[in-house]
Amino acid sequence: QHYSLRRLAKPGITGYAATKGFRGGTNDLEHMQERTNLDIQYIKIWSLGLDLKICFHTAMEILLYKQKGH
Repeated sequence: QHYSLRRLAKPGITGYAATKGFRGGTNDLEHMQERTNLDIQYIKIWSLGLDLKICFHTAMEILLYKQKGH
């Protein structure tokens, strides 16, 4: 329903959905919907603190090499 809101978020190296484990390609509609919901949530609650948290989680993901993505 609010899919067009995703266009308001500028693409970057990582994102809110990616730090929650929803990244990479998928054919699963549930995963696509959750990724869209998280992108919309990011737009609604954006703050510098949230961006810093995303950067921190991305760095930890890289350093610890967790593979929790879908």
